[in-house]
Amino acid sequence: MTLLNKYLLRRNIFLLFSLLTVGAGIYVLTDLFQRIDVFLDAGHGVGLILLYFLVKLPLIVSQILPSIFLLALVLQLALMRKSRESMALEAGGVSPAAMLRFVLVYALLWSCLQFAFAQVLAVQGERYSGEIWQSEVKKREAQYYAIEDLWFTSGDYVIHLKQAWPNSEKATGVTIYELTRDGLGLVRSIRAKEAATSGNGWTLSDVEITRPGVFGHYRVPGETLPVHQDLLTFKTFEPKSYPSEMSLTDLWSNIARLEQAGSNVEALRTEFHRRFAYAASLLVMGMLALLINMRTDKLYLAVFYAMLCTFVFYASSSFFGTLGENGKLPPPLAAWSTNALFALVAGWYLLRDMLHTLKHKL
Repeated sequence: MTLLNKYLLRRNIFLLFSLLTVGAGIYVLTDLFQRIDVFLDAGHGVGLILLYFLVKLPLIVSQILPSIFLLALVLQLALMRKSRESMALEAGGVSPAAMLRFVLVYALLWSCLQFAFAQVLAVQGERYSGEIWQSEVKKREAQYYAIEDLWFTSGDYVIHLKQAWPNSEKATGVTIYELTRDGLGLVRSIRAKEAATSGNGWTLSDVEITRPGVFGHYRVPGETLPVHQDLLTFKTFEPKSYPSEMSLTDLWSNIARLEQAGSNVEALRTEFHRRFAYAASLLVMGMLALLINMRTDKLYLAVFYAMLCTFVFYASSSFFGTLGENGKLPPPLAAWSTNALFALVAGWYLLRDMLHTLKHKL
């Protein structure tokens, strides 16, 4: 490794880790302010809160690394221009191609590190933090778990609940159709604002009854029906497994299993390819940093362009990712489109600027 590369490497690592510390700190504080009430209401202390964010830290780092990498490179190159170091390097015969080569090789190394870090520590940390959040913190919310638009039959009754709370044995928006013994006719339809279930039957409140056979229609404050269906039967509250908590091998095996079952796997396929594309985005960020450095020599403008590029990059990645998850684009194309677009644009302008620089020197 040349003396120049050692110098550039040392300066960038210092900036990168400094910005990573600040970025991760802001992320954690923002997330903490959003969740602190839930932690405190669940009766947990500082220890569990610290453990939750400690195991989630690898995921945070892997998520913000591309944007931090771009900002660190932009700052480093802008500071070198401001202190005339870039001018001294050019005067010493260091070509723009040498800087391009260093940045691309350096970005490639960080891409590999980010990929390995994200697929090992970040996935495990996300899984463990998810377990903490679901089992230790949000278990108190199980009693508030609701099911929407629930239909079922119980004896001679066909029942529709607009919203049901299995753990509380309550429901709202109740519609009950009482059928004849042979199930071919309707005895009456019952609409109630609320229902509470117990072993003795369902207690309805604010009831409206219609008897189509005799054209009868009346309201009563309450009524108890001999319905013995326990709402806990329909309880499905459990921690969910998200793609972000799966390793690449887990994702691949789930894709194969669900495909055989005939399920839609576009979202999982998109996530699978996005893991590789996200790591490769550091190469794109390196190209963008060089382009920004060649376009402006003002520090504040360089930082502004870096932030703007980060925002557009993530917005574009989210847009194409959504298209892939919904089946509007093939998953590989959806995952790699943003990288390809930014790499083509940055590569074109970099090549043009370098050719212009070389032509001017000649």
